[in-house]
Amino acid sequence: MIIVVNRYLFGLVLGLLSLCVCAAENSVNDLTNDSCLPYELKSSAYDYRKQDRHSRWLAKDIWNAHIHPAINQMRTDNGRGIGGSAAGNLDYALKWIPNDPRSLKAVIDYSFLIKSKPQHVPLIRAPGCYLKKAIRFVPDDPMPRFLYGYYLYKKKQYEGAIVWYERGLKIDPDSSEGHYNLGLTLVKLKRYKEAQDHARIAYKLGYPLPWLRHKLSKLGYPIN
Repeated sequence: MIIVVNRYLFGLVLGLLSLCVCAAENSVNDLTNDSCLPYELKSSAYDYRKQDRHSRWLAKDIWNAHIHPAINQMRTDNGRGIGGSAAGNLDYALKWIPNDPRSLKAVIDYSFLIKSKPQHVPLIRAPGCYLKKAIRFVPDDPMPRFLYGYYLYKKKQYEGAIVWYERGLKIDPDSSEGHYNLGLTLVKLKRYKEAQDHARIAYKLGYPLPWLRHKLSKLGYPIN
């Protein structure tokens, strides 16, 4: 009887451990906890990196009609202007070009802007929703992962930002900006030696901004 109970308890513990592991994995994959209602992309949605004639024409059209106006509308008093609202234009653009980095960054920046400007039209979806959609749409593109890191950095969720910067660097290990931003995030967590390693790579790859070099040098971690 004791053996049976012990086996039952052992199995229960293993089951609970498995649930904990799954929950941990899910928390890593959904670091923002943004609530996302399902939405469909356009049937001919495409990867912004495509260089065929039709894709270039469509990218130019989406930029002129939606992305550029959205960026201008973000600067207005209420987030509106010619062609509608920043929120609406960005949502439309990202249904056509889910991984467009300009639109994704604009969505992230706008999500913080409207906190101080409540009169602005709110985003239709949280930034994390657009970022996750982009990652699923083009799993081999590092930019949505880097931008996820940027988003979490701005939310001061530095541990989460590191996860996404590292995921981006697995795809593009020669991204000077990826290494630089990861270095910045590691400084926030006082992990200076790791920050120094990534800063060295970033500057070796030609990253132009000197702030991280100066910061680490002051902290006793010079970039040679």
